[in-house]
Amino acid sequence: MLALNNMNSTYNLSSHLPAAEFDACFTNFSKSAFRLETFPEYRVGGADAELYNKFSQGEPWQGPIFEDWARLIASHTTAGREFVVARVLSEPLSNYLRFEIEWGYCYFSTVGQDTRIILPSRLDTLFLPSATFDYWMFDDNKVVFMEYGSDGSYKGARYVQNHDSITEFVTLKGRALAASISLREFLSLYRTGRIR
Repeated sequence: MLALNNMNSTYNLSSHLPAAEFDACFTNFSKSAFRLETFPEYRVGGADAELYNKFSQGEPWQGPIFEDWARLIASHTTAGREFVVARVLSEPLSNYLRFEIEWGYCYFSTVGQDTRIILPSRLDTLFLPSATFDYWMFDDNKVVFMEYGSDGSYKGARYVQNHDSITEFVTLKGRALAASISLREFLSLYRTGRIR
């Protein structure tokens, strides 16, 4: 994995964004929001941890969750803006990935999120700079690099300030979408036991 200082020298990363500035990225885009998720697991806390524990204990789905996030997605997609998440999977699927798929992505698809799944067999077509390389891109011209610890704990978000590098992220987005399958197609494989 590229060390953060190498990332910084390549992409000229900003200091960590204040939460309000990062949040504003999700309300101020005009055409599209794209996320590449590569970590096998994201450390969750608070209400998210509570939901994850319920899922892990086999409790059934109990209706809408992550409602503020779902409303945000819906506000964009009903206005014609794209909200796309491309998720790199590992096999066998961990309990955490099952939680993300069954309680997260399936619900967010009902409010317009386009979730794309990248199977392990397609990962080599992405040519990622490192095994864990997460980012958000807004309107194909603003990139926010997501920083996590090795355990998946969130450390912060940083702008990519080297504008010459933006085309690299746009290209990576294109490769991710080309390598992916739709959530619907993935669920067909998953629910018939062809992906474990």
